[in-house]
Amino acid sequence: MNFVLDASVALAWFLDMDSEATDYAAGVRRLILNSRAVCVVPGNWHLEVGSGLIRAHRNHRLGFTAAKLADALEVIDDIPVWTHHLGMESRHVVDLAKAYNLTGYDAQYFHLALTEGLPIASLDKGIQSSCKVFGVELLKP
Repeated sequence: MNFVLDASVALAWFLDMDSEATDYAAGVRRLILNSRAVCVVPGNWHLEVGSGLIRAHRNHRLGFTAAKLADALEVIDDIPVWTHHLGMESRHVVDLAKAYNLTGYDAQYFHLALTEGLPIASLDKGIQSSCKVFGVELLKP
């Protein structure tokens, strides 16, 4: 089973979040490990995850040490990710963000799920709301 993986879920594997977010993210990770699912991501996923991890490390967020950063990168390297290169011009990003009432980043994830007919794993409330409005399946691990 393939699905779109939002960066918010991947980052929740390593950064302290509320218990609901942590539980959801852990469920998604178990699904990946147990089902050999492929995570479909837009190109900006790599930037968002990398930026979130380095920001946490630089800010010493709750003891996010160099060792924890290295461990996180190993986990990221081991998950099956297929990067879908969406060629979007600025106008297209703005149009999608307006249509779905999301940020430009989130609109890319959502549009990928919608056009590919895939469920999406996301902790973002805006994406979750758009799933209900536009009939995209929110992954339930």
